[in-house]
Amino acid sequence: MNQQINLVVPLSLKKMPEHLQMLYLELTRKCLEEFPNVINCPNTDKNFASIKVPLGKKKSEIFVQFKPKRDSVVIELHIDLDKVIDPQNQCERVPAKDYSHWTRFCVEETEYDLEYFMGLIRQSYKEVSSKHM
Repeated sequence: MNQQINLVVPLSLKKMPEHLQMLYLELTRKCLEEFPNVINCPNTDKNFASIKVPLGKKKSEIFVQFKPKRDSVVIELHIDLDKVIDPQNQCERVPAKDYSHWTRFCVEETEYDLEYFMGLIRQSYKEVSSKHM
């Protein structure tokens, strides 16, 4: 039975251009449909929208996080840059010392490759899931 997934853009992302709000909704919808048992957290961790993998009774871990900028959105993945397969070279290491094992890419354009972005997100999901199996 397919359930209808109703999503809204979190307040933290409302200042982004509309096309990036739509990107957020589409990526979130795809994640919720594709990955079993993930947790949609539209306003967690300093009010950044994120999606988590449940890891046990009271534990979960973020595998993708959406950080709004004025004219773009930074999508951060919980996977080391050295492990990411990224033939378009869109990813870079998150510069913060405590997050050196995170990778990010920035989206500004009105035209983007949704399936390419989902491919990057899938890699992060697999990385986080496999660490705890």
